[in-house]
Amino acid sequence: MKQFRLICALTTLALTASQASAVNIYAQQQGQTNPSAQGGGNSAAQTRVLGEVTSIDSAASRMTVKTDAGATITVILNEATKFMRIPAGETGTSKATPITAAEINVGDRVYVPGRISEDGRTIPARSVYTMARAEITEKNERERAEWRRRGIAGTVTALNPAAKEITITARTREGARPVVVAATGGNIRFRRYAPDSVRFSDAKPSSFTELQVGDQLRALGERSADGARFTPEEVVSGAFRTIGGRVTSVDAATNEIQLVDVQTQQPLTVVVNKDSTVRRLPATMAQMLTARGQGGAAVEGNRANRQGAGGAGAPPQQRPGGAATAGGGNNEGGAPRTGGGGNSGGGQRDLGEMLESLPALNLAELKAGDMIIVSSTKSTTPSRVTAIAVLAGAEALLASPAAQGRQGGAARGATNLGLPSDALGIGIGP
Repeated sequence: MKQFRLICALTTLALTASQASAVNIYAQQQGQTNPSAQGGGNSAAQTRVLGEVTSIDSAASRMTVKTDAGATITVILNEATKFMRIPAGETGTSKATPITAAEINVGDRVYVPGRISEDGRTIPARSVYTMARAEITEKNERERAEWRRRGIAGTVTALNPAAKEITITARTREGARPVVVAATGGNIRFRRYAPDSVRFSDAKPSSFTELQVGDQLRALGERSADGARFTPEEVVSGAFRTIGGRVTSVDAATNEIQLVDVQTQQPLTVVVNKDSTVRRLPATMAQMLTARGQGGAAVEGNRANRQGAGGAGAPPQQRPGGAATAGGGNNEGGAPRTGGGGNSGGGQRDLGEMLESLPALNLAELKAGDMIIVSSTKSTTPSRVTAIAVLAGAEALLASPAAQGRQGGAARGATNLGLPSDALGIGIGP
């Protein structure tokens, strides 16, 4: 159910859009917090099944559901079972319509209230709420296209609580540039990733006050003609880490990777769960990204030299005050090109699409000595993270002169690994 988007175009691996579907929300509305039902434990508190249909046996009036926690439970149907379809994107049951059991397909999302057996294997169903997989996929694609067209992404560099303005460094074809996100409207929706969360749907309701300098931010809305300001309708933020390291061991049974962080030289445990994505970067693509990172560092250095101490020599888009030129390049989050009011997504989207096409890598295929890049939210335990993405085949990236020169730094992010900011920053959103 997750969508592979490498964070900020290399590790925007991410984060499933709209998977906090109505079946999930309906379950929450019922007050069923599900402490153990999803894990297949043995508790009287197991009062629901929430997950994806993996098989249907019409003759035996049964279907199998893989829960969001990875357990497999058999749903026992009978003549009295009621089946209801909820449209994708709905957050309640008011628009649910009756269907038949024959209209449920493998891959659909289902919510089944009831009491799970003591062995955690079966649940008799009085009702089944379902959302069609095809509808979810179609809605996700529409939302991703909308975020690409009208979205902006970057790192928070300054906050003005009085004016409710957020200054971010946004990625463009010409490098990083400041953009002011004016969150002054009363109907702006704020969401934020919790520690150790992986999916886009895990982002919780938030507010301006929870934003912090250094956060990664993605907003949906409209940009000004010169690209210097952005008026958001929705703001999603979070504190993320991008870590490069050498694998010391892999435990496929527990889905854990042990590695040594190339920047801190400290050991780290990486937990890979069902929502994590594991890919291997082809050598040719790694070389391309290495070249981009080295080239991007040179561009940023030249820009800094031109600006000088007083900024008098800066190009217009980088002068103090953050005003951007209308003729600037346009990547996701960048200023529109001359004569263009939209956002084509530029190189970042193209790179992201290439990476999305990479085949999945089985965790057991990793071995000691492999160099990997891990994307995660910041964890409550610094020595242990839950991976949004694991990218193997990163030897060339982590061995580049820029990355080597930055090893030992305290910060976490693409630029600290010597990589292009549009390739390995944290990109969040659908």
